[in-house]
Amino acid sequence: MPRILVLSLLLAATTLHAQSNDIELRAQPLPSGAAIVEFQRIPGTTAAATFARFRGDVMSTVERHPHEQTATPVIRYEYVQAIFGAAIDVPRESLDAIRRLPYVKAVVPDRVVTAYAAGDAKPTAAAIDAAARVNASSLATRGDGIRIGVIDTGIDYTHPALGGAFGPGHKVAGGWDFANNDGDPKDDAGHGTHVAGIIAADSPEIAGVAPGATLYAYKVLSAQGSGLQSNVIAAIERSIDPNQDGNPSDHLDVINLSLGGPGTADDLVSHAVDNATAAGVIVVVAAGNAGRPDSIGSPGTARTAITVGAVTSFGTVATFSSRGPSPALLGFKPDVMAPGVAIQSTYLSGLIVAMDGTSMAAPHVTGAAALLRKLHPAWTPAEIKSALVTTAMAVDDAALARAAGRIDVARADTATTFVDGAGISFGLASGKGGTFEATRSVTLTNRAADARTFDVVATNVPAGATFTATPATLQLAAGESKSVDLRLVINNSTVAFPAASFIDGNIEFRGAAPFALPWFVARAARVTISYDQPAVSALALSESTAKVVFLYDEGKAELFTQPDTRWDFLMLAYDTSAVPYAARIAFAENRTASGDSEVALHRADTSAEVVLDARDQFGTAFDQLPAQINHIRTLRFVYAKLPAVAVTLQIPATVPKLFFSPVSPTFTFHLFDAYFDVTHGRAYNVQYPPLAGVAQSATMSAGPATYKHVRVRFPQPKQGPNAVFACLTTGVRTPSIVTESLSDCSPVELGPQMILDYFTTMESGVGTSGIDFDMGSTAIGKLRGIDGAIVSVPWVYASPAAYRISDGEELTLGTSPLYAFSFFGTAPNRYIGLVPGFVGPLGEWYRYVTQDTPWVSYNAANAQVAAGTYTNLTTCDEGPCDPGPAPQTGGRYVAARDDMNIAGQPSRGEVEVRFGSDPNDLDAPTLTALRVLNAQGRLAEKLEKNSNASLFFAAGDYFYPPADQRSKLGSTRELKREATKVFYRAHGSATWTPLTAVHQGSDLGDVAQLRRFPAGEMYRTDLAAVTRAGADSVDLRIEIEDIAGNRTTWTQSPAIILSGDAGQPPPPTGKRRSARH
Repeated sequence: MPRILVLSLLLAATTLHAQSNDIELRAQPLPSGAAIVEFQRIPGTTAAATFARFRGDVMSTVERHPHEQTATPVIRYEYVQAIFGAAIDVPRESLDAIRRLPYVKAVVPDRVVTAYAAGDAKPTAAAIDAAARVNASSLATRGDGIRIGVIDTGIDYTHPALGGAFGPGHKVAGGWDFANNDGDPKDDAGHGTHVAGIIAADSPEIAGVAPGATLYAYKVLSAQGSGLQSNVIAAIERSIDPNQDGNPSDHLDVINLSLGGPGTADDLVSHAVDNATAAGVIVVVAAGNAGRPDSIGSPGTARTAITVGAVTSFGTVATFSSRGPSPALLGFKPDVMAPGVAIQSTYLSGLIVAMDGTSMAAPHVTGAAALLRKLHPAWTPAEIKSALVTTAMAVDDAALARAAGRIDVARADTATTFVDGAGISFGLASGKGGTFEATRSVTLTNRAADARTFDVVATNVPAGATFTATPATLQLAAGESKSVDLRLVINNSTVAFPAASFIDGNIEFRGAAPFALPWFVARAARVTISYDQPAVSALALSESTAKVVFLYDEGKAELFTQPDTRWDFLMLAYDTSAVPYAARIAFAENRTASGDSEVALHRADTSAEVVLDARDQFGTAFDQLPAQINHIRTLRFVYAKLPAVAVTLQIPATVPKLFFSPVSPTFTFHLFDAYFDVTHGRAYNVQYPPLAGVAQSATMSAGPATYKHVRVRFPQPKQGPNAVFACLTTGVRTPSIVTESLSDCSPVELGPQMILDYFTTMESGVGTSGIDFDMGSTAIGKLRGIDGAIVSVPWVYASPAAYRISDGEELTLGTSPLYAFSFFGTAPNRYIGLVPGFVGPLGEWYRYVTQDTPWVSYNAANAQVAAGTYTNLTTCDEGPCDPGPAPQTGGRYVAARDDMNIAGQPSRGEVEVRFGSDPNDLDAPTLTALRVLNAQGRLAEKLEKNSNASLFFAAGDYFYPPADQRSKLGSTRELKREATKVFYRAHGSATWTPLTAVHQGSDLGDVAQLRRFPAGEMYRTDLAAVTRAGADSVDLRIEIEDIAGNRTTWTQSPAIILSGDAGQPPPPTGKRRSARH
């Protein structure tokens, strides 16, 4: 499902409270029967014979278990060049039998890979020369004739900068769609097109690093940017042998893989990369976007790949760029760095956009490799990698973050000394006593015309450790190759364990043509966390920290830490061996990190099932309803040892069952469900009571007795479907942490009457949950169940000015008085975390009467100085809003709309701002709430004549942070209370009659501390005089003023519709009923 942020009144709160101490684990189940099979190479047996035998064995294996056939057996690919094996899709139950076949070496799950872009694409219009970013503009080649494979989401070959067409003779000369198994690899996501443009775009507006190169589009990822490892291996196979004749002599020159997933240097995708390199293909791979140590993705883990991290335009390592080492085997990665932040390149529909990610860094290196291949056709892939490594420009950071440095292609072109490694790993030094010793060897080759001499010295070697190079001085004649042994010795009782777990530096080769290789040693205890089934996420927690541990294998992750520290571990797995699927959460508590140890978790231990039995308002289980039901499930837990951290697990809707291993009350779980009856306009927000630990199986229920209900009628849309987009947000609130985040979203059809029935449980414990609704023209913030009522809560905490909806109440949006919130002179051109506009009594935001609002500005002499229209108010959650007119001391301005609606009648709303004389405070106050209430205290679309009624409103003087302090959210200050006034008049008359505004209390303070927008001063006005005035409709005016003398006036004409006979008293109310609108 798509994930969007709903534009409710205070939308920015959703992202504001997704803090760094709110850890989210989100992953999809692994394909149940998809696997990659590796064969043994048996002497005397041809590949064709092995494949023929395998086809027969697969069919007979499945036929022996007919009752287990949950899928049609398919051999999707047969591999010869990249690996020797096949990709299959068979019933999961058949995999063990296939694994036992005598010629089968291994059977592994066909895991998911994803594109390595960070964030969204941002339109740009600047002219771009990618070669300048890597100092390649001066080279005497454009890469003409070099063939490059882009293994990605495809390429939009219709883009003018990418040739405009597909096939021989064009920029994109060939390719294949492995994701859909057809011959058209056109991009449907944009990612591959962006990558391709960085490599080889060629137009007056944009040029890639190698604009003369020819591209081959191998689509392995879907429109959502994900795919399977088997597709990636198939694309690598095609890159090695494009014409598929079994002879790799026609291999591509370079391939780019801006993608990856969990894995190690010894997994099958990494082996495919190494085999491609051996065949003569230069393979460039993005490192990944995990942004933490030990998180290099596969196939970036491949030994021979050129693995690329990302740097910013300032030359610093991007925060998202994955750090080394390569998991499990501790190989040195990444190899080099390249620009990866705000990179402009080609995109779908002929656009040029900016994107971030190691996905954008890798194609810079691919283009560089293409240029070097053109200039130096005799250089091997290893030598081109070496040239980029040894000539890279230094980057200031830890070695496992910065690699050898940022590539410089002009310098690489002049390389004469080649080395067979990119960085040196001395492995794991986990001991507390004794001595650690490790020796590594590298070979240097001198391609210069004269001799070279290098003194070999290591930097940053700590006291208590020694580094020795043998020989210490290396002399190389022209054309000569020699090896040097590099030895690190650590006195374990002297050298401390650093907090970062790694000691690193450079090994400098000093001489006339110097260069350096980075080195590191892991000085830490390592804990390998394992699970005996495929897992999707791992987490390590202690009294001082919580870490998402990179899952590098089917069920393995590793943690580097200080020895003798105690940890609790969690592993999340999706059990797809039976239907329905199950989420299994395995725990290991109070484990001590020491040496190089393992914590083994087992499926058999996850025996405690927690059944979540939610039912609709009639008591029917959702899985038994004859309707389309969309389901969102979120599990959050609070960890008693580290109360400032909350963890969120997003459980896919395809995984309805939930199992735990026994776990102590150190973990308190909060479980949330949202169900959407897509076709009947119903939404259910379910929060279950908290679980303090799990000792045994339990059932938690929700149904008719636990729900509160409101029926909401939305305005008819001017265009588009009669539907809303509904998004579940969940959170926790404790004295130590207050956090919320979006879970997921679903469409809900409302039918011709635009009616939504909303059901919610009441919040319990410290958990919070609610659902936003956005229909395009109207949006309403999270509807939460709080203390027996339903309340719209845009941020984490409910405002004291918020309306409390009663159970069974019916509300019609867009037919009650609105108010102008936080714009039209009350908000400067700054990002403040607020969505300005016309707002209703529930805090709902009306896009259709907010956008394109005209305004007029006057100076202190009341002469018009400017006029215009607000055109950019729907993106205020993303950046500065449309500024409107600049405020002037003593000046004023007016903005008005004539297309509002009160009880079906047209209405006009006008806001007038008069600025005071203080030039340092020209931020006028704003209304923050307004509603008309009937005699029962309920929202009213109309009032009965002669009835009791009241007006509630709130207003505040919001202090906006300066433009250079957007991270600060400001505060609400008190008003000049004596200046607050309310007036009414019969609609159509000219005379205003004052009403009394009774102060009900103040709600002031700092937004960040309160975790909500303070309402300011709250007032209530008796409307008895209005209902007894005899008019059929009434206008309202509210005036508010701040301490600096800025005054805001809101007028709505009409604002109240009255019904009934003015000469008769209203009928007795009897038992209170909710107002129907």
